[in-house]
Amino acid sequence: MVCTEKAHDAVIVEGVAKEVTEAATLKKLAGPYNQKYKPWKLDPELGPVFEVLPEVIFGLWEKDELQSATRWKFGDSG
Repeated sequence: MVCTEKAHDAVIVEGVAKEVTEAATLKKLAGPYNQKYKPWKLDPELGPVFEVLPEVIFGLWEKDELQSATRWKFGDSG
């Protein structure tokens, strides 16, 4: 499960995580990662990098209570 740090604007992703080890994929991800998380760099030597293949995503804006709850399903997740 992956979620944001903003509990009042909740987005929760449930799915299967797998480690990314291919150099080409890590290089492709490095630019956007560095733009968002300056001054840090995406470095698999500091810890693994994961990709999450979503099965279900939930979104909820707390101010609207449950009226804003949304769910998206992907693939064969039912």
